[in-house]
Amino acid sequence: MTNLSSTASEALEADQTKTRAFSDGLEDVLARSANHNDVGDEGEEAEFEGGYERTVIILFPQDAGDVHDISSLTVSVCDILTWFAAHNEAERERIIQLRDDFYGGDSEFDRGYEIEPSRVLLTAEQRAEARVSRAETRARRAAMRVKWKIDDHEAHIREIAVWVPFLEEKASLEAEREMHWDRADALDAEWDAFVIKWKSCKHPDEKAKAAEHAALEAKGEALIRDQEDWEERWSELQDKAWQEFAPSRAETPGLGAGAHH
Repeated sequence: MTNLSSTASEALEADQTKTRAFSDGLEDVLARSANHNDVGDEGEEAEFEGGYERTVIILFPQDAGDVHDISSLTVSVCDILTWFAAHNEAERERIIQLRDDFYGGDSEFDRGYEIEPSRVLLTAEQRAEARVSRAETRARRAAMRVKWKIDDHEAHIREIAVWVPFLEEKASLEAEREMHWDRADALDAEWDAFVIKWKSCKHPDEKAKAAEHAALEAKGEALIRDQEDWEERWSELQDKAWQEFAPSRAETPGLGAGAHH
């Protein structure tokens, strides 16, 4: 930007100073977040031994900064996991447990957000030009959104049509998969009990401990074998379903010839 008046130059310098200060402050925050395990009583065992980031920085494209005067947004991982759990029922319980164990509100970085303004100082006219330029692409972007919705709808219809002749086999395999998940959860609980039991023993019976450990390992190996066998049978059923569906889909109105995933 050239031919700035002294007032504009001062404003630009002030804005840049403010931006640098904000950036430095944000870096300090993230540095403290990465090293929060340094805080605490020396006599207590460090709860956050490895150290990990508790925030995520979303960097927006320059155009977004020009239009909305925001260059980045810092969000807590706690808030992201809370949102994800609310919108993903199948993974909700596991995600909530992960959040509570590692991002459960015991740090100042587990809450709130920070917005960093654009680093580029634009005039009112330049911001207007950016807004108008973005608005000119609105129709194309709207058309793309419609296309994606149609594609998703057609893919959903194809998925239903593919499985119609194999619903009983599919339901049987899905029930078996649920059983494997239940076995995995039960095995996790047994491992937890094993660790708690032997961790509390001052003079453990090493032979008994080794035998119990071997039994749990054997259960895990058996579960893995069963899961691998299930994966193979599931893959075979998918291939069979799509192979039977392929010859007819081109003749079925509305289904088209889209590839499956």
